[in-house]
Amino acid sequence: MDSDLKKLCLCGCKDVLPVHWHDGRPQVFSFIQGHQNIGRVAWNKGKTFSEKSRHKMSLARLGKEPANKIKINLEKLHQLYTEEQKNTRQVAEELNVPYDAVKNRLRFLKWSRSTKESCSSHAFKEQMRRIRIKTLISKPMIESPNKLEKAVYDTLDKFGVYYKKQVPLFNKFVVDVLFPQNNIVLEIFGRYWHEMPVNKKKDFSKKKYLIKCGYKVEEIWDYEIKEKGVGPILQEVLNRYNII
Repeated sequence: MDSDLKKLCLCGCKDVLPVHWHDGRPQVFSFIQGHQNIGRVAWNKGKTFSEKSRHKMSLARLGKEPANKIKINLEKLHQLYTEEQKNTRQVAEELNVPYDAVKNRLRFLKWSRSTKESCSSHAFKEQMRRIRIKTLISKPMIESPNKLEKAVYDTLDKFGVYYKKQVPLFNKFVVDVLFPQNNIVLEIFGRYWHEMPVNKKKDFSKKKYLIKCGYKVEEIWDYEIKEKGVGPILQEVLNRYNII
């Protein structure tokens, strides 16, 4: 290394500064990284602020109280968070206080919910349902169906039937296929997922709700498609309701 590049760190540690190359040219800085503040003394150490400076700082802090000093109605906080099982952000909106203030106060009071309690609340379930519906009806999801759905959609297109795919109904759930002119819903099921006890219960409740609202619900399964073929199965459904 060129002797001109061998320089010592200005902090007084007597270490040689490393050379940094930029566009083929060597660069040497004044300090080794992290040594800039060694031996430095804060400009205000041991000094008191003037009355004028304290007044300016007070004005700057107006409306920016620390989270642990903001007044919060604890009865209302307990009602919203513990009894109504609302999440922290919803509680902050209801109380019209910063989110950090609510989070800080709950931590101080040691009011906490288990993950199971939080996830089983009505508010959480509603939030997750909205997210799921938004995801299912998003353009990427509609344009990238699974193999079963694609086979059904392609066959319906060949039949020249008017239908809609991935349609949200009653802001509760999304159906795979909807024939709007006949109020007919077609669900496409795979055995692995839809025969799980939890999903069977959801599918039953969904079907019951749709029928109650005046819809006819048809279900086709992957094993039926393997046995008969997607064309004949769809032909049976369409003929049953005079769609073709």
